[in-house]
Parts: sequence; C-alpha cells; structure tokens
Amino acid sequence: MQIKTFEAVSFKDAIKAVKLEFGNDAVILSTREKPTDGRPNVKLVEVTAAAATVTRNIAGASATTNLGAGAQVNQGRMDSSFERIEKKLVSLESRLPTARRIENLEGSVHDLKLLLLEVLRQNNSGIEQGLPAAAAEIIRMLRHSGIEETLLAKLVASLTKLPPPKADATTTPDTYYRDQSIRWMLKQISISPRWETVPGGQSVHCLVGPPGAGKSTLLCKLAGQFSLRENRKVLIVSYDAVRLAASEQLRVYAKVLNIRFAAIQEPEDLAGVLAKNNDCDLVLVDTTGRPVKQVKILEDLNILKSKTPGIEFHLVLSAAEKAGILDSAVRMYSNLGVRSLAFNKLDESWQFTDAFNIAAKWAVPMSFFGTGPEVPDDVERASRERVVEQIFGLSR
Repeated sequence: MQIKTFEAVSFKDAIKAVKLEFGNDAVILSTREKPTDGRPNVKLVEVTAAAATVTRNIAGASATTNLGAGAQVNQGRMDSSFERIEKKLVSLESRLPTARRIENLEGSVHDLKLLLLEVLRQNNSGIEQGLPAAAAEIIRMLRHSGIEETLLAKLVASLTKLPPPKADATTTPDTYYRDQSIRWMLKQISISPRWETVPGGQSVHCLVGPPGAGKSTLLCKLAGQFSLRENRKVLIVSYDAVRLAASEQLRVYAKVLNIRFAAIQEPEDLAGVLAKNNDCDLVLVDTTGRPVKQVKILEDLNILKSKTPGIEFHLVLSAAEKAGILDSAVRMYSNLGVRSLAFNKLDESWQFTDAFNIAAKWAVPMSFFGTGPEVPDDVERASRERVVEQIFGLSR
C-alpha cells in the first residue's frame, strides 16, 4: 500500500509535495502540526497521503474493474473532497503567525515602551523627585545622556540612602553627588580578564555578533596586537560559509600581518585545524554575522562549542547601532555563555551610554573597545573609567 508522510513549514508546501509525489488524484489521509526538534516555537506541518490508485483498490475489485460512469463519479467526489481539504489547509495556514507579523508585534511593543518612557521623562513626579537639587540634576543629566530608566531608579535608591554632604566639606553638593554617582556606576560594570594561556596550551576565542558589527576588522586588530606587541603565536580561523570572499579578506590580512590562517566550512572542522596548529597558543575564530531574527547560526555555534572544549565566545557590538538592536543581540547570543562584550566603532558614536546600559543590564564583562579603522592600532582594552568619564564628560 503506497502511503507516505510529508513534512513542510506550511500546509501549502506540504500539499505541493503530495501532488508532486502522487499527482492531483492523491488522497489526504491525515494532517497535523508538530514542533520542530530544538525549536519549540516553530511548527512543522505533517500530511499523510496515499496514491489514488491504491485507495481505489482498497475499495474492492469492483472499483478497479469498473472504469465506466461509476469510476468517474467517484473520481469527481474525490476531486471535490481534495479541493475542500486544500481550501481548509490554506485557511488554517493564513491564521498561523508569520515572521512578519511577529516582527511587527515586537516593533509595536518597542514603540509602546519608548512612549511610556517619554511619559515618565515628562512627568513632574519623576524618580528624582524628593532628591536634593544637586542629586536630581545628576539624574536628569544621565537621563538626557541615554542611561536607561531602570538603572536610574537603582541609582536614585542608592543616592537616597547617602548622608547629606557636610556643611563644612570642601566639596560642593554638586561634586559630592557626582562623585557618589560615579562610584555607583563603576560598580555596575566589570572588565573581563586578559586572554592568557597556560604553557603548552591553546586559548581559543570566538568572535560572534550581528552583521555590520565589525567582527573581522576587530579580530585582525587583536591578532596584530597579540602577535606584534606580545609575541604570541596567533592562528586566525575563518568560519563563514555565507559571505562570498569573506575568508579571502581575512587571508589577506593574515598574510600582511604574517599570521597563520585557516578556513573551515563546518563547526566539526575546527578540532582538526587546532590539532594541526597545536604550536599556536592563541586562536581567534571569526564567524558569520546574521540578523538577530535568525537562529540557524546559533545551532552551528552550539555545535562548535560542544566540539571544542574550552572555547570562549565574545560578542562584538557596534556602538553606532540602535539600543534595541544591541539588546536583542545580547539576548540572542546569551545561551552560548558569552564571556565578554566588545564594543566596536566607538569613533562613530558620541556617547558610551549604550555600552554602559548593555553591560550593566546583562552583567557581562567588557573586553575591548574598537576606536577607529586602523589595523592594528585602533583597539584598546576596555576599562570602567573610560566609560564613566565619557558619560560625565570628564575627558573633555
């Protein structure tokens, strides 16, 4: 008996597969939705169908031998039933949430959040009400700079607990509350440790992040600095099967910097590359950049993580990107166990507030700052003082 089950992402695609296999005379036996392995929010459509000749044989010998008017009537009924089922499937498919609808919903929620925050900012009874005038002015300045409202609320709670400045103090109330705010902000962010290796071992660091963040450029800067200034034996690995010529660009950089280079197409290939280059003590892996809505890259990176013990993932973010995109990127890659945040393109951004917001909100240490286009010079170790002094304008 010729019965087959078809799976597709939509009812329409499943029906097309049925017709392609059994023709227009196929009979649908059952339909259902099932979750995708490892992706519970994504549904697959499963359709079980049979060839029309088989179903007519099941009905008995008279159905197969009688090729006259009776067979034509049965064929007409079957075609009518098939059309009704197909219309029902199309109707059900139209009710399923699409990626576009979900994206629009997320955008609406984000707009609503911004509207509520704006109302809070314009409300006279804001969180700084009740603070001394000098402290309230600090909160208003930080809000104007872009510090998130939830973090400001925590700062207000901290300032409220402080004793008032002494009347005979040499510092003014403005200086007193500014210094206290700086101390609080310094405690909210941390810096990741240096990328050290044990003698005879390999330190493997993988740069991940959304497209346009500047991962490849930052990787070349780090490779150049570790190789030229710290005399580390560096290996650059390109893992990018999506962008055309991406590996070739890194290969050219590696040749100019006189650094060893390798390219892989599958996550399982990294282990072999590390074994062949076991004399390299620092391995920097460049990865594909994907939009935050796509999760296929995460599946590959999780395989890379499982096949490479000790590998560390570092999320590269563009400081010139919108705050919502940065937050979505951290949420997307957080399941990898991101060890640090590297903020790139700081020369294109006039403020460090987004870096502070993201690092403080997600409690992920910062590692590097990309400050310009020059390779390998325009990169520096991240520091809490650099972030805070830029926010308060202390370096101007």
